[in-house]
Amino acid sequence: MKELLIYLLVSFCLVFVSCNSKKDPLIESKCGLCHSVSIVYSYDGNKSWEHTIYAMKQRGLSLTNDEEANILKKLKKIKKN
Repeated sequence: MKELLIYLLVSFCLVFVSCNSKKDPLIESKCGLCHSVSIVYSYDGNKSWEHTIYAMKQRGLSLTNDEEANILKKLKKIKKN
């Protein structure tokens, strides 16, 4: 019985981790500085990601060119716009 409980717990943890794998450390660290990243992952607005990142940079977001390219690539996979 104990082994079954351990197996179920480990299985649940593996499923939970894989279901939350869309979170990205770069997005979390840069976008999460000023607001909850949940709004990034659930964004359904009509502005392009390029426009959105430009607007965030105007508000103080600091990104290298490589970071911006990587974030754009990842965000476009979340929502095509």
